Amino acid sequence: MNRLFDHMEYYVDGKDRYHAGAHSGHMTEGLEKTMYAVCTLVESLMDSAETADEKEIIRKHIEKIKNI
Repeated sequence: MNRLFDHMEYYVDGKDRYHAGAHSGHMTEGLEKTMYAVCTLVESLMDSAETADEKEIIRKHIEKIKNI
């Protein structure tokens, strides 16, 4: 979770720099790292889920994300 928040901070910092006139690379790199961390977290949750109910909850929220 700490890594996820660190990447989010990197992304927000990049957005601030972008709005101040800097290149968007810092922002997009931060977003890429954040989304990678989200996917890694979801994969980890799925790996540790033991019951069909737990796995269904994860799948339900993956579908919500797909529909954004």
